[in-house]
Amino acid sequence: MTYRLKNIPLYCHVGKKRFHFNLNHYRNAHYQVLNRAKRWFEGWVLIQNTKAKRFKTPVEIHYQFWLTRKSDLMNYGAVVDKFLQDALIKKRIIQDDNVDIVKHISFDFCGYDKVGRASVEVRQWKGAAEIRRTF
Repeated sequence: MTYRLKNIPLYCHVGKKRFHFNLNHYRNAHYQVLNRAKRWFEGWVLIQNTKAKRFKTPVEIHYQFWLTRKSDLMNYGAVVDKFLQDALIKKRIIQDDNVDIVKHISFDFCGYDKVGRASVEVRQWKGAAEIRRTF
């Protein structure tokens, strides 16, 4: 079973300003701005793919990012991942976002684009044997 979301925007409008889903904006934003941005993101996820089924087993989450300029991938990845996992819980696709449920998270940079965006795939966890360790 797989749950996919495509073209996730990397910003939203909160009031008259843009809130970018990255750590630089996240750490400096007022708590009310953060709350509005998170609610906007949850609303966006809730209207996507309304026929999604609930995962009863642990999952792995894979993100793909297209950025508008050179940036630290995890600046976007951390905030988008946090907001998405909270939205998936609210939508009842996953039970919780702890390490017993979300076993693996991975990020890919796919290139530059005029509009920054992300895609995500939530899959059933198949075990650690699937992950190639290259340390």
